[in-house]
Amino acid sequence: MEFIIRPAHIGELDDIIALAADAPEIADFENEAYNFFSKERLEIMCTSPDVAFLVAADGNKIAGFCIVLFHRAAGMGYLVDMVVRDGFRKTGIGRQFLKQAVAFLQKQGADEIWAIVHEENKPALDLFEKENFQTGRKFFFVGKSW
Repeated sequence: MEFIIRPAHIGELDDIIALAADAPEIADFENEAYNFFSKERLEIMCTSPDVAFLVAADGNKIAGFCIVLFHRAAGMGYLVDMVVRDGFRKTGIGRQFLKQAVAFLQKQGADEIWAIVHEENKPALDLFEKENFQTGRKFFFVGKSW
C-alpha cells in the first residue's frame, strides 16, 4: 500500500467530512453527535499559516487526515484531529502524520504539542507513547457552542 502525506486541498473537503462522519475517533461524545468542522471552517484551515491540514492519499482516495493548530501567542501546538480510514490502519500513516505535525510546529516556534485522546483509543495512546508523548491525568472535556 502506497500513500503520500501532503496538504489537504479544498476540493477534497467533502471526502474529508464524510470520513470524519464515519470515524469512531470523532463520531460521538457521550452519545451526543459531535459537530465536525463546517466546510467553510475547513477551507480557512486549508489556507491558514497557523494550521497544518494534512491528508494521506492513496491515488485519488483519502486514506486519512490530520489537523494541527499552532497557537502563536502561547507558543504551543494542538493536534486537533487525526483519522485513518479502516483498511489503512497499521500502515504508518498515523506515525507520519505525527512526525509532520511535530516538524510543522517546531518550524513555527512551538515549545510543545498537545492532543486529546479518549482513554479507550488504545491504538492512538500506543502511537503517542511510542513517539515519547506523556499521558496526563484524566479530566473532563467541557465546551460550549453558539
